Amino acid sequence: MEIFSARRITKMKNNLSKTGSLWDLSTKSASRPEEDNLVQKGWQTVASLSSIFGQVTDFTVGAPLILQALAPFDFAASTLWLLERNSQLRCISAHVSQACLIEGGQKVLPLGAGHLACEVFRLRRTEQEGSLVAFPLLAKRAVIGVIVAIQKAEGSLPDAEPVFQTLGRLIGDFFNQCQKAEELQASADRLLTMINNATSGIFTIDRDGLIITSNPAFQDMVGLSSAECIGKRAEAFFFDDKYIKGTNQSKPVAATLATPTSEKRTLQLINSAGPNLSVELVVTHMESRGQVFHTALVRDITERVEEEERVREFYSIVAHELKAPMTSVAASLSLIENGITGDPGEEARLLIVNARTSCTRLQRLIHDVLDAGKIDAGKMALALAKCSAAGLLEETSASLESYDLASGVKIRRLVEWNGEIFADRDRILQALINLTSNAIKVSPPNSPVDLVVAAAGPNTIKFGVRDYGAGIKEDQRAELFGRFQQLPGPKTSAENGTGLGLYISKAIIDSHGGTIGCQSEPGQGSTFWFTLPINGPQIANGK
Repeated sequence: MEIFSARRITKMKNNLSKTGSLWDLSTKSASRPEEDNLVQKGWQTVASLSSIFGQVTDFTVGAPLILQALAPFDFAASTLWLLERNSQLRCISAHVSQACLIEGGQKVLPLGAGHLACEVFRLRRTEQEGSLVAFPLLAKRAVIGVIVAIQKAEGSLPDAEPVFQTLGRLIGDFFNQCQKAEELQASADRLLTMINNATSGIFTIDRDGLIITSNPAFQDMVGLSSAECIGKRAEAFFFDDKYIKGTNQSKPVAATLATPTSEKRTLQLINSAGPNLSVELVVTHMESRGQVFHTALVRDITERVEEEERVREFYSIVAHELKAPMTSVAASLSLIENGITGDPGEEARLLIVNARTSCTRLQRLIHDVLDAGKIDAGKMALALAKCSAAGLLEETSASLESYDLASGVKIRRLVEWNGEIFADRDRILQALINLTSNAIKVSPPNSPVDLVVAAAGPNTIKFGVRDYGAGIKEDQRAELFGRFQQLPGPKTSAENGTGLGLYISKAIIDSHGGTIGCQSEPGQGSTFWFTLPINGPQIANGK
């Protein structure tokens, strides 16, 4: 009885490594007739294995076929064992042509001619006839298993080590390839399961924008089956309900699908079986086996959009209801402060000034909320006309003169490009005032704030607002242009704004086809900048 442990297999491997390079059946010459016969048998087996390996990719399926391919050696029985992770050998297949015994645990199983796939631990030949043959299976010089066979009594094998060495390497490489194929298939199955069970819609498109594949979530979103989705133009399922002609918001959906980016775009998705959905679309670029395609992730945000719409409507109603009364209150306080109704006295005048200041701040909040509502609804109209870039800086400085005097901050204008641009003067002025007032808020007393305009390209100019305050940390810059975001600074708590200034400024610049950003280092101050096309938003969008 022979037991093959992991230690025994390792010893086999070490012995094998001493024999030198792989034995070449095609060139090695045989010195004895029996060796010629052995070479012929080796060739027959290699031919059989080559045929099997070309058709089978599952080692469990291929194992019994491998043992059958050993038929030229005329073994009484053969078994194939694999080395598992726990360093134990497991028999995965056996081929028997004569009666033998294979012991499995406490049972002794009598076998006749045929095949058997079972877990066994020992193989024993009957009687004392024949001899035991074993050779390791190697994959990249690592032992991954062993073939154990019983030779028939009447047969004898000469020195067969080179033949079985070659077969062991051939079979081991096949097993290694099967294992890799199985791992790849398992990985693909896990990915497919994840995609099919994802709550977000996922689809892929080819270079022409045609849908190649889609998951069940996307099919439910559009109300079509998988077969109905395939071959459709992806852009046909989407439209932008905030379309503004001549601005960057008029970017076609097809362009978004053709130019992958990590940025999310909010669109409407057409559902043939129900109401349209509000969705976020993100498109990524992928390549596989020389093929280029894009993968789109579609997330249903209908509930969130509806909730935001209710909040916007509430703010809008409140703002409209407050606008007229607040205008009247502000006008009345101004008349009283100026003595139209008589001298109120110093103490009363101080109270009136405080009330008027608070009233002005509330009016600004009302205007910002109304502007934000227009932006969200895609209804920010632009009154485009020629205006002086230097004049915009001058008006910004004049508008904030009382503000900077009170804070001790001096506004400096640096005009490096003095020409005219085609833009909405009032909106650009609004953006400049927002950025400059923020800079004054975060500036130390008696420090400057620089307003700069300069050329940034053949058809582009750049405005900048620089302060010399504490600066902004990198993790705080990501959300600066969102709704209700407050700039960090020493005066923020004392002079709270609406938190909508940067959000509105970004929308104004976007609508002009420009870009806006911030450069800052802690302790070095900040520069908020934006670019504008000189000839208007149509140039920025290639119109």
